[in-house]
Amino acid sequence: MGSDQLMESLHIDSVHGPSLSVVIDGSALAAITEDVHCHEQFIKLCMLAHTVVCCRVTPNQKCQVVTTIKDKGFVTLSVGDGGNDVLMIQQANVGVGIRGREGLQAARAADYNITKFSHLQRLILVHGRYSLHRTSMVALYCFYKSIYVCMIQILYQVVCGFSGTSLLNTFSLTTYNTLFTELPILFYILDKDVEESAIFEYPPTYQSNLGRSTSSLLNNFSPWIGKAVFQAVITLLTCLFTFWDWESADGLGSSGRETMSAVVFTIVMLVVQFTLALETNYFTHLNHLAVWGTVGFYFAISYVISMVPALGMYHVIHKVYGEWVFWFVITIATIVCLIPLYIQKYAQTQYFPKINELLREQSLYSTNQTGDLWFPLSKLYCFFRPNRTQNTSRIYQPLP
Repeated sequence: MGSDQLMESLHIDSVHGPSLSVVIDGSALAAITEDVHCHEQFIKLCMLAHTVVCCRVTPNQKCQVVTTIKDKGFVTLSVGDGGNDVLMIQQANVGVGIRGREGLQAARAADYNITKFSHLQRLILVHGRYSLHRTSMVALYCFYKSIYVCMIQILYQVVCGFSGTSLLNTFSLTTYNTLFTELPILFYILDKDVEESAIFEYPPTYQSNLGRSTSSLLNNFSPWIGKAVFQAVITLLTCLFTFWDWESADGLGSSGRETMSAVVFTIVMLVVQFTLALETNYFTHLNHLAVWGTVGFYFAISYVISMVPALGMYHVIHKVYGEWVFWFVITIATIVCLIPLYIQKYAQTQYFPKINELLREQSLYSTNQTGDLWFPLSKLYCFFRPNRTQNTSRIYQPLP
């Protein structure tokens, strides 16, 4: 039987049969790496195997194995506890050092340090998964809120004849990314899409956050761009149709760029905060304080800034705050901007649920959950449909 036929047979056995394991020592590995064809066949065999054990290998051979796997496009993690593991740890995408009797050389060269090998499970399943979930959300949200404001400015150029005039004033542009949107997303580091106990009980949940391919990145990024563009269009059109020829009841306030800027920026502030609230799975007291406190802080600081005569928005906020049409418009515009987002999340949890969403729904219906502050809107997503947790085929079963 030729090598290609053997590899095809092993591939069929590894898919439909028992787990395939490969054990090789350092001398055999050195002999294989000297021949290019044998090395390629050995790599294919390792890719088919569920477990590969390399024993009695040198530090350079450990590093070479990690390098070969990285060249195939895989993410590698190396764990070591001694000085002979330093090269392997440094070569991997993620290096974990174990502090113990072997010294601190591996721990100093690693990205993360643990004291026991058993801690690796929690490091990867809990901390690693939460880190990916939170980091990706923060990155997407930062792009979203920037595109939202930029699209308003671009669309406004159609109205002002592409004169380069900015709809939003200096105060709005300066404080948008510093005072009003930085703190709420900062506390997203506390978010948990799934409880820690559920991750250990259903290990396949770890794979629900993985997606390094171009298609996965586009699938995650495209909805945020769509939300930003849609909300920008609704925000600008609502403001233009309402405040283009607006005049206050007492005749002292009228439409103008500063008035339009105040109304548009107020809508933007409300929309971005409520969007973040809808995307948050796990609300703590700090999240509540950051999100809703920022909304109240914005209205308060805008009222104070409007008292400064040197600024262009002098008395503008005082006038618009006293008009019922202002409060009506920002309420309607905010609701219209958020309805598609809520419908999208409802449809996703209803018809295309992910593993983490099913587990979160199960925890919401569980009577044992008492201490966690899960976001109430997550329950609202589940309110209009029957309890699916009784259908065990939809939920991953725990490992024996």
